[in-house]
Amino acid sequence: MTARVLRVLVVTVAAAAVAVAALERVHDDKPRTTHVRYLISVDAEKLLLPLVERFNREHDVRVDAVTLTSGEAEQAIASGRERAVLWTPASSLWGRLLDHDAHAAWVPADNPSLVSSPQVIAMWKNLAVALGWPRKKIGWHEVLELATSRRGWAAYGHPEFGAFRLGHTNPDFSTSGLSAVASEYYALTGKRTGLRLQDIRRREVRAAVRTIE
Repeated sequence: MTARVLRVLVVTVAAAAVAVAALERVHDDKPRTTHVRYLISVDAEKLLLPLVERFNREHDVRVDAVTLTSGEAEQAIASGRERAVLWTPASSLWGRLLDHDAHAAWVPADNPSLVSSPQVIAMWKNLAVALGWPRKKIGWHEVLELATSRRGWAAYGHPEFGAFRLGHTNPDFSTSGLSAVASEYYALTGKRTGLRLQDIRRREVRAAVRTIE
């Protein structure tokens, strides 16, 4: 990537294309259409593609929107196979991962967010009841304690439930999978925000996550 491309690579929303377009517009005797490549998470396709189409109808600059899973986009940008100017991943976690994998500070610390959504832990009702629901809330602490217990469900009086299984999607490609692993680290370090590299490198924390996974 050229230095010029690196300076404009940001995690953004469709509206930011207006600012970029103003900078990228070409003025000469024969004006030509300027194209801005924009990667959109598959999750945001229905929301953003109509906005991109409207923008393209109303402006001389054309935004070329491409839908791609956040994990695929992150790997493509980090490796240099993708040189998009704009990117809207499904989670801000992908931007931080991009900076790590690229060994660079391509993503600004302050980025606009379109929506916020909770992460949900799902299980069969009888299993949740065995953990104490609905008398108490069940969170990552309870799930991780069960995941690392040698007795498993027998510790909760239900050996008939068999071995405990914790599943999530692949964190290399899936936003929910990446969020799940990040949540494990937050829960095991006792933090809700501000997770740092030294927290993740703690021997007991890494050992616990390996056991869970």
